[in-house]
Amino acid sequence: MKIVVVGGGTSGLLSALALEKEGHDVLVLEKDKVGGLCRSENIDGYTVDIGVHAITMLNDGPLTRLLNNYARYIPNFREYGDYYVRTDKLQKIPVSMNEWMT
Repeated sequence: MKIVVVGGGTSGLLSALALEKEGHDVLVLEKDKVGGLCRSENIDGYTVDIGVHAITMLNDGPLTRLLNNYARYIPNFREYGDYYVRTDKLQKIPVSMNEWMT
Protein backbone atom coordinates (compact mmCIF):
# COMPACT_ATOMS: atom_id res chain seq x y z
CA MET A 1 0.00 0.00 0.00
CA LYS A 2 1.23 3.52 -0.79
CA ILE A 3 1.05 5.86 2.22
CA VAL A 4 1.89 9.56 2.57
CA VAL A 5 3.03 10.81 5.99
CA VAL A 6 2.61 14.57 6.38
CA GLY A 7 5.32 15.97 8.64
CA GLY A 8 8.94 14.93 8.97
CA GLY A 9 9.30 15.54 12.69
CA THR A 10 9.98 12.85 15.28
CA SER A 11 6.48 11.37 15.16
CA GLY A 12 6.23 11.49 11.38
CA LEU A 13 9.62 9.86 10.83
CA LEU A 14 8.98 7.10 13.38
CA SER A 15 5.53 6.46 11.91
CA ALA A 16 7.00 6.24 8.41
CA LEU A 17 9.69 3.85 9.64
CA ALA A 18 7.11 1.59 11.30
CA LEU A 19 4.92 1.59 8.17
CA GLU A 20 7.87 0.81 5.91
CA LYS A 21 8.92 -2.09 8.13
CA GLU A 22 5.39 -3.47 7.65
CA GLY A 23 5.98 -3.48 3.89
CA HIS A 24 4.24 -0.26 2.86
CA ASP A 25 5.60 2.19 0.29
CA VAL A 26 5.93 5.41 2.34
CA LEU A 27 6.49 9.01 1.25
CA VAL A 28 7.24 11.63 3.93
CA LEU A 29 6.34 15.25 3.14
CA GLU A 30 7.98 18.03 5.18
CA LYS A 31 7.54 21.73 4.37
CA ASP A 32 10.70 22.83 6.18
CA LYS A 33 13.59 20.60 7.23
CA VAL A 34 13.50 16.94 8.17
CA GLY A 35 13.51 16.57 11.93
CA GLY A 36 10.93 19.28 12.50
CA LEU A 37 11.77 21.17 15.67
CA CYS A 38 14.29 18.54 16.74
CA ARG A 39 17.44 19.73 15.01
CA SER A 40 20.44 22.02 15.29
CA GLU A 41 21.62 24.80 13.02
CA ASN A 42 25.08 26.30 12.64
CA ILE A 43 24.73 30.07 12.96
CA ASP A 44 27.84 32.25 12.84
CA GLY A 45 30.00 29.34 13.98
CA TYR A 46 27.72 28.41 16.91
CA THR A 47 25.62 25.27 17.11
CA VAL A 48 22.12 26.42 18.02
CA ASP A 49 19.40 24.04 19.18
CA ILE A 50 16.19 24.81 17.30
CA GLY A 51 13.89 22.71 19.46
CA VAL A 52 13.64 19.69 21.68
CA HIS A 53 16.78 17.56 21.79
CA ALA A 54 16.02 15.36 24.75
CA ILE A 55 13.06 13.27 25.68
CA THR A 56 13.33 12.23 29.30
CA MET A 57 11.36 10.03 31.67
CA LEU A 58 9.44 8.26 28.89
CA ASN A 59 6.71 6.01 30.20
CA ASP A 60 5.60 3.01 28.21
CA GLY A 61 3.50 4.29 25.35
CA PRO A 62 3.38 4.67 21.55
CA LEU A 63 6.67 6.57 21.24
CA THR A 64 8.66 4.13 23.39
CA ARG A 65 7.18 1.16 21.52
CA LEU A 66 8.13 2.70 18.16
CA LEU A 67 11.66 3.43 19.37
CA ASN A 68 12.09 -0.04 20.87
CA ASN A 69 10.68 -1.91 17.88
CA TYR A 70 11.91 0.03 14.88
CA ALA A 71 14.75 2.41 15.65
CA ARG A 72 18.36 1.58 16.23
CA TYR A 73 18.55 4.22 18.87
CA ILE A 74 21.89 4.79 20.54
CA PRO A 75 21.94 7.82 22.83
CA ASN A 76 24.49 10.45 21.89
CA PHE A 77 25.63 12.51 24.85
CA ARG A 78 27.79 15.59 24.35
CA GLU A 79 29.56 17.50 27.05
CA TYR A 80 28.39 21.09 26.74
CA GLY A 81 28.17 21.79 30.44
CA ASP A 82 25.23 23.28 32.29
CA TYR A 83 25.19 26.65 30.57
CA TYR A 84 23.94 28.28 27.40
CA VAL A 85 24.85 31.56 25.74
CA ARG A 86 22.37 34.41 26.05
CA THR A 87 23.18 38.00 25.14
CA ASP A 88 26.91 37.22 25.03
CA LYS A 89 26.87 35.88 28.61
CA LEU A 90 26.80 32.34 29.93
CA GLN A 91 23.53 31.58 31.68
CA LYS A 92 22.96 28.53 33.89
CA ILE A 93 20.40 26.12 32.44
CA PRO A 94 17.33 26.07 34.70
CA VAL A 95 16.50 22.70 36.26
CA SER A 96 13.09 23.49 37.74
CA MET A 97 9.95 25.19 36.46
CA ASN A 98 10.45 28.07 38.91
CA GLU A 99 13.95 28.72 37.53
CA TRP A 100 12.57 28.81 33.97
CA MET A 101 10.03 31.45 34.99
CA THR A 102 12.59 33.89 36.40
